[in-house]
Amino acid sequence: MVLTAEDRHLQVMVSVDMDGPQTWITASVVTLNAFGRAYMIPVGLVHPAIVRAMLRRMEPVA
Repeated sequence: MVLTAEDRHLQVMVSVDMDGPQTWITASVVTLNAFGRAYMIPVGLVHPAIVRAMLRRMEPVA
């Protein structure tokens, strides 16, 4: 499944691929202008920590 969102500043694509018990999530962001690039600077710094914290909280589904 691929989810996309776009505004004047960013294009965001998220792909979710599930194969049995394994799940792969891939995200891609394309900046469209200077505001998008400036916005992504702080987001890029904190995003990995937020994703790791969210993944630690996930519980397996039976």
